[in-house]
Amino acid sequence: MQSSIAADEQSVEKVDERAQRVGVTAAKLPAYSQDAAEQLGIDLANLLLNKGAKEILTVARQLNDAR
Repeated sequence: MQSSIAADEQSVEKVDERAQRVGVTAAKLPAYSQDAAEQLGIDLANLLLNKGAKEILTVARQLNDAR
């Protein structure tokens, strides 16, 4: 799966620098692009969980806790 988020070079939207998005500072990207990227991440996480990632993550956490 490949996705890209495009932002216009001359966005008329003012960027809200107080908004926090996953610890990423992207002051030059408009909010709609950041929101789209965040939604893409959520959709990808849900897809991976539906494909069995929860079990893999559970085992990985158990192995880390056993150290």
